[in-house]
Amino acid sequence: MDASAITWLQRVLTENSGRANIVCAHHSRLSCGNHGDIVNVDPLWQLLFDDNGMPLAALTMAGHDHNVSLYSPRGRENPKTNVQPSERGIHILVNGAGGHGHDKHFEGTTPDLFQNGEQYCVT
Repeated sequence: MDASAITWLQRVLTENSGRANIVCAHHSRLSCGNHGDIVNVDPLWQLLFDDNGMPLAALTMAGHDHNVSLYSPRGRENPKTNVQPSERGIHILVNGAGGHGHDKHFEGTTPDLFQNGEQYCVT
């Protein structure tokens, strides 16, 4: 993980406290597309929570996989299975369905709210 990315994210979250943050990235922590869950972004995922495990953002949005999927709020530890109420977790949105083709072969964590690998999507 790039140390400058971690430093930048820490600074931005400190300067913009509260839950009114949406974190946009290329790779998502969870994904059901061809690339599956991206474990190596976990250090960045961990930064999205304070020392008490409370979220510092409401939503993460990423692409990379060519599908659309929405996960219910997830906690800091083991986001694959750690579903939380909205006030204690961060929603995860994968919106990569505007690129070259679609991912019809799903791997990784299955979204519990929505998934679509058949159509294009604009957010």
